[in-house]
Amino acid sequence: MTGQLLMPGVQPAPEVEVVRRAIAPRTGADRDEIEVGGVMVAADRYYTDPAVALACVRALGLYHVAPVAPVVLDPHVGGGDLIRAVRALVHSPVCVGLDIDPDAPGRADCDEHEVADWRTYALDRDVDAIVANPPFHGFDDHVSLIIDAVTSGRAQVAGVLLPESALSAPRFCDVTSGREPAEIWHIVGRIRFHGPGMVASTERRRIRLRAKLGREPTAAELRSGPATGHVWVVWRHGHVGPTATYWLRVAT
Repeated sequence: MTGQLLMPGVQPAPEVEVVRRAIAPRTGADRDEIEVGGVMVAADRYYTDPAVALACVRALGLYHVAPVAPVVLDPHVGGGDLIRAVRALVHSPVCVGLDIDPDAPGRADCDEHEVADWRTYALDRDVDAIVANPPFHGFDDHVSLIIDAVTSGRAQVAGVLLPESALSAPRFCDVTSGREPAEIWHIVGRIRFHGPGMVASTERRRIRLRAKLGREPTAAELRSGPATGHVWVVWRHGHVGPTATYWLRVAT
């Protein structure tokens, strides 16, 4: 799969081999949980579609922010797709990853990694960029801290992948009030998330369809259904003015 920016003068990224990891949920086929502090919590491990990750990272224009060896932080590194996109598009990046999951496979793609919750993490260093696909549940807390990093100058640019519906959510409006993004990129094309969260939600859909149809659903029936729109929301340090709107085309 490839991603393409619908902007004049911007060249598409080179082809990059896509590797999807099939990871089974830990606590039952229809659940995706991990243990944090002795308590089982929803892990929300929906790892980023690699083609979407490439298109989103390209939209940041990191080569303008730091042409060589930029420090890039992913506070929810998960499957590592955003970090691998950074490595594919930027020269000699220093990649830093956080995740509450000690077994997050994306940690292997990072130069530095730490088991940590972004909501309680003390960012004590400057980074050139933040790339994030945060958990949807409680996303406002995650987004607010990312904006804090950009407005304070700790990060020069940040991109966050969110469901399109988040843009009209009161909590998103609250955390972005007076701190509007520089750009909103609407993703054209169906996103193919992967990872334990996707495995679990597919199993839940299979159970519902089996009850409705009275038989096992086909693979096509499991894939059908309304597609959720997503956006790549970008904040840039020092940005002044209205939010620009663009589209990212992702071919599948």
